[in-house]
Amino acid sequence: MRLEGVERAKAASFERTILEFEKNNSLSDECRRYGGYHLVEELRKGKENVCTGEKSAINWYSMLPVAENQDFGVLVLTNAAFERADRGPKYKIEMECAPTAAYSERIVGLHKERGTKETKELVQSIDTQGKRCARPEGILIFVDSNDYYNWWWFLVQLQNHFLAMAALWTELSDEPHTIVFQSKDGRLGSDATSKDNHGQMGLREMYRKMFGKEGMPDVRVWINPEDAFGCYRTIIVMRNAENGSPILKNAVHKHALCFSPVIAALRSHMRASVGLRDQHSQSIRKVCWASRDEEYRREYTSWQLRRTVKNQTGLVAALGEYARGTGVEVVQIPFYAFNEAVPISTQMERASQCNLIAGIHGAGLYVAVAMAKLSILEFVPMPIANRNAVNLKHLVGGCYRGQIRVKLSAQQIAPAQVWKEVHTALHECGDR
Repeated sequence: MRLEGVERAKAASFERTILEFEKNNSLSDECRRYGGYHLVEELRKGKENVCTGEKSAINWYSMLPVAENQDFGVLVLTNAAFERADRGPKYKIEMECAPTAAYSERIVGLHKERGTKETKELVQSIDTQGKRCARPEGILIFVDSNDYYNWWWFLVQLQNHFLAMAALWTELSDEPHTIVFQSKDGRLGSDATSKDNHGQMGLREMYRKMFGKEGMPDVRVWINPEDAFGCYRTIIVMRNAENGSPILKNAVHKHALCFSPVIAALRSHMRASVGLRDQHSQSIRKVCWASRDEEYRREYTSWQLRRTVKNQTGLVAALGEYARGTGVEVVQIPFYAFNEAVPISTQMERASQCNLIAGIHGAGLYVAVAMAKLSILEFVPMPIANRNAVNLKHLVGGCYRGQIRVKLSAQQIAPAQVWKEVHTALHECGDR
């Protein structure tokens, strides 16, 4: 099922898109509970008021996903100020409300025991006996940490935040949404990126595209928290799920064959937010080789080094020779995480033109979410337990061929072997 054009997807609420995918796909009750609208309902049912005032309030939305043993939640503050702190951390949240008996357990206790360092500090900075905002306006959204140099783990946490916003969307006013990033990626400013702390982290753009409003400041608390200081009608603190994701899994599990309306809706809104449109079939089919950085980086693990392929430009050129006269074009789509000049919108636009995305496991294959029809050919140099790609294929539909074993000789792949698998995958996956 596809939404009828990008404008419709942009206009649809996250909740409505999830419901539409659920309506148009036959799901078992178990799959619906695992990855469908049930999760939105459960998050709303878990709403608990933990601080009450004449104008201000704190509500904690939580649920226990089907496949998890720890809860997942989002904190919502009404009529609160985000401002500079007099001492301690650089900032604090002030509001006027009376904590209930559950406040210490649900909020203070939970965030003391679990969660990222940044979210703990933010929650601990809440002063419920502070000043009252006279004229609150707008919505402030705090984004918990994410991995901006890994497509899979980026999607995992984006899915958590999308689910939270789907549950809250109908309650939010149509006011400017300011996004505040609480945590930089640990590799920012390290040897991995050769960048300082001001690096853009290209995948980060998706949060502003999906949840923010045009023209609002780009706020990162380690750089410019003051650009978000002010009184807000709503402040949302989005926490990461404790065990990764309620739905996106990279291992074998009992719900692995389920289609997920939540993940399908996430993909739809990601595509819509960067202006992608479904393209008609073309006479020339495009095969895109996803390539990771070839240069050695000091933080690379032995696991990463075992999957590093050298001279991928030469490989793509050789594949192009095999494709000559077959109606197939082979191009290279580098993984741009370490290139701060390439935002996620550019990455997705390039991937959307592909009929098939191929590459080594770990090369950024999940940019395939930008394709009208997910089509992935995955190579592995050794047996691996990871099931990221095939699980994603079942969650959103599409085509997946893998894990195809290839021999790396001096960190290079034989083009003939790759072309054979490309030819097979194109036949199996058909047109996008």
